[in-house]
Amino acid sequence: MAHPTATLRFVLSADGDSLNPGNLGAHFDRLERTDEGQFLLVRKERRTYRYALRGLTYD
Repeated sequence: MAHPTATLRFVLSADGDSLNPGNLGAHFDRLERTDEGQFLLVRKERRTYRYALRGLTYD
């Protein structure tokens, strides 16, 4: 069954500071799939933040 929307839950994949991804604006870089899982990448200035997908809830 198709669902019109879903909520994705991401957590920072490494220790350190995090960027609040709630309002990515122009900082969204890409979604990435690796053997380790699926990730959201956010680039801001000289840093790249990598968030691991930890859950999916259909609205």
